[in-house]
Amino acid sequence: MDEQPPSQAPKALIAFLVVLILVAAGFLFYRRSVVDQGTTPVSEKQGQQRDGLVYDGSLTLRHDENRSVFAIDEEIALTLYADSAGQAIGGYDVVFSIGQEDATLVSVESLIPEFQLSTNDMNGNITMHGVKDFAATSEYVFQGEPIVTVTFLPKRSGEIAFNFAFEEGVTSDSNLVKTSTEDVLGMVTGFTAYIGDIFHVTSGQTVSVDNDVSFTFNSIQYPSAECADCFTEIAFSVGNGSDSEEGVFQLGGFEGRRTDSQEALGYVFELVDVSDGQLTIRYSQQTQ
Repeated sequence: MDEQPPSQAPKALIAFLVVLILVAAGFLFYRRSVVDQGTTPVSEKQGQQRDGLVYDGSLTLRHDENRSVFAIDEEIALTLYADSAGQAIGGYDVVFSIGQEDATLVSVESLIPEFQLSTNDMNGNITMHGVKDFAATSEYVFQGEPIVTVTFLPKRSGEIAFNFAFEEGVTSDSNLVKTSTEDVLGMVTGFTAYIGDIFHVTSGQTVSVDNDVSFTFNSIQYPSAECADCFTEIAFSVGNGSDSEEGVFQLGGFEGRRTDSQEALGYVFELVDVSDGQLTIRYSQQTQ
């Protein structure tokens, strides 16, 4: 009997399977490459955006008379301004801490009738929670307007910082929340108050203000009547026996500046009044 040649079927099947495996592997590699490119973090590609959100909202705390120096028995009324960068807001949280030895919270007042405000003060850990009233039917976009007035009473002299608790993208601290419950706060600006005393000084006079620190009122220069946007400039110098610094207060100008603050030798000097050649100045150490 003639011998039959070995069948080629097994070899063909093996070759087919190898090709199929290679094709499948190539397809999986291609698909994985596409998926990896599509899942690159948005924050790496778009800067201000992350997870599809734009973190351009802001909260700013400031004094409406541009003051920074206060007496220890004087209440400090600060205004909170909000900007949601064109995005409709359904609520906000403001969180900051004040040392119990620094200041006492006196009052909080909402300036936006469409938002209900609640406040919690736990030993200086202050949380303000604002929620849009369910009865308000129109969208509300913050456009840099004042939303809350918060008043404190200082308890010590020196520098007191009112800083927000804030980390971008974290919802358990200060935030601006869209109506879709997404936090879009991207920037906060706190406020630093200086608590000190007050003195009066006339032109050419030197006044001792604290220990070895002295303040000298050197000169005052008024602008011409034709210059509506020029400043009244008051030159002064501050010395402590070994060092001295010179500075200039500027009042008036286009914005009608009524006060001005300058720093010298670790102190803040704030000009609050000029009358009959006499200056009224509040001052404080920057740290104490």
